Amino acid sequence: MMIKNNKTQIPASQLWMPSIITRLTQAEDVSGIMPALYSFETYVTEIQQDLIKLLNTKKIPLDITQPAQACILTYGMPDLTLFNPDSAKDIETVRKLLEETIEQFEQRLTNVTVLSKKQIQKTAPTMMSFCINAQIKINPQYMPIRFDSVIEPANDTVQILNPMKRA
Repeated sequence: MMIKNNKTQIPASQLWMPSIITRLTQAEDVSGIMPALYSFETYVTEIQQDLIKLLNTKKIPLDITQPAQACILTYGMPDLTLFNPDSAKDIETVRKLLEETIEQFEQRLTNVTVLSKKQIQKTAPTMMSFCINAQIKINPQYMPIRFDSVIEPANDTVQILNPMKRA
């Protein structure tokens, strides 16, 4: 089956449903009509935007001894202003936090690994740089994807740069 999308024909097997957040927040039609399907590039861009929202949301600090389940109270990242970009220990802690947060809350990504990229510190000593590697499930296969991220602890902000398909 072919579907017209922006004056081009795209096979239906190459289109994806928008995220539940997008469907809930941008639903203008309550008639039950299914929202438009996305191309792969639009789908990846939406994941990128959702990652930015997730990683820039500050979760409520909880005093618990066991790992918390995914819920509204644990959604997001902790305050990043406490981490020093010059400290290898702090960089590793933030790397683990990124990996755990993405694994817990971004269900469209699997096999998430986050790697520290230290070369940016030579030009921007107030920043931390990471490479987020994951796979997007595309029935019945998985496609590898990479997102580069830059964290500026002093401003408590996370940027997710343009995603790239991995070979």
